[in-house]
Amino acid sequence: MVVLGITHVAEHNASACIIKNGKLVTWVEEERFLRIKNAPHFFPIHSIKYCLEKAGVTIDKVDRIATSWIPYDYLEESTWGPQATEMGEHTGMGKGFHYVQENHRFFTELQAEYHQKMCVASLTTDLPSTSSAPFPLLKLDYWKHHDCHAMSAIIPSGFKSTNFFTCDGEGQTEAGIMGHFIEKSGMTQLGYIDQMSTIGGFYAAATGFLGFTPHKHEGKVMGLACYGKVNTEAYPLNFHYNKDGLKLPMLAEWKKFIWKDMDPALRRKIQGNYISEEGTSFAATVQHYFEEMILYNIKRLNEINPCDNLVLAGGSFLNCTCNGKIAREIPNVWIQPGAADQGTALGAAILSWKDLTGEWPNIKMDTAYLGRSFANGDIEEVLKNKGIEYTHTPKPSEILAKLIHENNVVGWFQEE
Repeated sequence: MVVLGITHVAEHNASACIIKNGKLVTWVEEERFLRIKNAPHFFPIHSIKYCLEKAGVTIDKVDRIATSWIPYDYLEESTWGPQATEMGEHTGMGKGFHYVQENHRFFTELQAEYHQKMCVASLTTDLPSTSSAPFPLLKLDYWKHHDCHAMSAIIPSGFKSTNFFTCDGEGQTEAGIMGHFIEKSGMTQLGYIDQMSTIGGFYAAATGFLGFTPHKHEGKVMGLACYGKVNTEAYPLNFHYNKDGLKLPMLAEWKKFIWKDMDPALRRKIQGNYISEEGTSFAATVQHYFEEMILYNIKRLNEINPCDNLVLAGGSFLNCTCNGKIAREIPNVWIQPGAADQGTALGAAILSWKDLTGEWPNIKMDTAYLGRSFANGDIEEVLKNKGIEYTHTPKPSEILAKLIHENNVVGWFQEE
């Protein structure tokens, strides 16, 4: 039995993984092949090709392809209506909010889904296959974005019972979910974060304001925060509490403040020099608000369902400063290393495996080194072709220590 997990072209971090006979064979990111950071909105064709080669199968022998985005999910009143109503309440747009979203997103969603299906159908012609017929789209499984985030952490954690919390900028109808998982019964959702209250979107807005690229350079803001002092008076943020009792940002107000209502002289100082006292203070305050909301909501989840175990996924949980504080609060916390959208390929594959076999796959992530491996000969061939000077050494660790001591920037590769 073989399940191939892939990201959707609507997502920010392209990747693919493959589960064969219940084991995770490999999991790779498209950026490693294209040399484009994150490979946003790319169909992961190179990753798929590598996964199949590593598993020793052709594409026509794959039983299911799983992807982490449900077509037009936001158009379904049964799933979108309740969230749209709540969003309308604190945006002033009322119950018709989802129609605004529909008009805004319809054609981009339609184009993305058409592209995804055409890419999947053509895999049998683009890759080695014993069949010339298009890959049957009936074997293409769609799963909800945040369910995939959650599952990417739940099963690899090894916990038989755990709370889960996902958080990112946006994932179709949600920007985060939380709940409880029991191995025998699966996931039970206990809360959600809507798109207009997105914690990840709040941080992304601040990233863009500082002159960095949202969904790409949030780590720079986190690092910058270490040099500043929190000033909530200069940079106020209003919160609201949704029906699940989660503490969330008033995102529209926040964007209006930073781009319009902030004192123009202060804005010029920050944007003119983000490492100034004002710039670092802004970053520190943003990080403070982020941690305040995340930690509060984790406590809220534990009030709803007390549990010593917690798993986390979604791009917001790449914030290692916050993660360290979470680890001091929760006895057993497991965070998916591929927490951003690349993780949804794994989550989708896990969900399809369970759907196909009735059993959870046997995946325990003791390492994040699941990608490509290179022998010395492979590396040497590239160095020669590129005309790069190199030396062989029997004790690279000693040279590494010396280079670091001399304040050099060092790259290190080992195995995978």
